[in-house]
Amino acid sequence: RPMKEWIDGAMLLLMTGSLAGTFLNRWQLGRGITWRIIQFVGLTWVLGITVVLALEGRLEGVAGTLLGGVTGYLLGKSTDEKADSG
Repeated sequence: RPMKEWIDGAMLLLMTGSLAGTFLNRWQLGRGITWRIIQFVGLTWVLGITVVLALEGRLEGVAGTLLGGVTGYLLGKSTDEKADSG
């Protein structure tokens, strides 16, 4: 059980660190939020949630399907304007 708590804590740090660090970086550089930034933060959150749910034995059925759908959406979104236009 103590190992699970360490891993849960590490995932919490990963998730909050990715969000806070990314937005702090964007603010310091004076740049906006791009689709790549949304992908990065989204995937780090999906990774953290997946690990925590898997360790707790709750990653089954609907939860797994939803996480898979979110991951597919994040990775399937094209950032190339030429590909988007047809």
